[in-house]
Amino acid sequence: MTNEVVFVNLREAMFRRLDRAVDIVTRGHQRDAIAFARRELPRLVAGLRALMVLHAPDAEGYCRECRRGRWWRRQHSPCLALLAYHIAVKEFDDQPPVEPAKHRAPDQADA
Repeated sequence: MTNEVVFVNLREAMFRRLDRAVDIVTRGHQRDAIAFARRELPRLVAGLRALMVLHAPDAEGYCRECRRGRWWRRQHSPCLALLAYHIAVKEFDDQPPVEPAKHRAPDQADA
């Protein structure tokens, strides 16, 4: 039970951090978004890279994490984590751009 609690807390903390990043970059002042992106983007990329290292293919081309199990049941297919990433990025690309909040005063750099 303890492992489940730790897992849930870590997962929720990760999603809160990601939600905060999106909120600041899409709705914050330009200078705040730039400062935040410079500080947090390298961390987020490092985290994504660390996850993808776990999903690296083995010598036979199978994802080490997604294709665990009996060797005769393995199928050659793309890594599920890699597919999920590309689907999410593509879906985000298809969304309309987020406009800045209208209740905030424009930054000096915006003028």
